[in-house]
Amino acid sequence: MTHLTEKRWREVFLLTAGLLPNADRLLQLTKHQADHLLAKDPRLQDYLHWVQDKSNSVAVPYKPAAVRAFYLDNFRTLDLALDLDLKRICSSSSVSTAIVM
Repeated sequence: MTHLTEKRWREVFLLTAGLLPNADRLLQLTKHQADHLLAKDPRLQDYLHWVQDKSNSVAVPYKPAAVRAFYLDNFRTLDLALDLDLKRICSSSSVSTAIVM
């Protein structure tokens, strides 16, 4: 479980779960480790609380988990796009020069 957050180990976890006759224990350990990681990160906690509050504020005919998943995915994608755009802007020579001065 110490490699849970490493992208290169994702396939190993998936293959292991697929090969086990009963993957319940592996999934329980994975959930426990993920919960532990989430509990230690205050920014992530704030984000999850915001998603919860936002999903509760809309009246739609979908299950609450589906609404939360919508906000989690869309704002994660937006955050990634903004991060990539910021990296692109900061890597330009004019911005780099202005930051150095």
